[in-house]
Amino acid sequence: MLRELPAKKQVEFLIYAALAISVFALNAPRLSWALGGIWLCDFVTYYHDRPECIRHLYAAAKTLDELRQFRAPWAWALPAMMWALIKRLM
Repeated sequence: MLRELPAKKQVEFLIYAALAISVFALNAPRLSWALGGIWLCDFVTYYHDRPECIRHLYAAAKTLDELRQFRAPWAWALPAMMWALIKRLM
């Protein structure tokens, strides 16, 4: 796939790769700290946002459970999908 790119773009990728490799090589002692920081940030935000996600999941499951008795449960999804589409387009 890289062979199909123009020569100029290949040279740009080569320069970018060389710069990235040199930065990683010069900062190798700090790489483990960077990876540890990324992991810690991900860990903290996962448990920080988890109750909110679980509340949303519970509310969605409860709503779907209540719609089981409705004759045409798919009719509720169509207006919601149309509203979301309208909001994205505007």
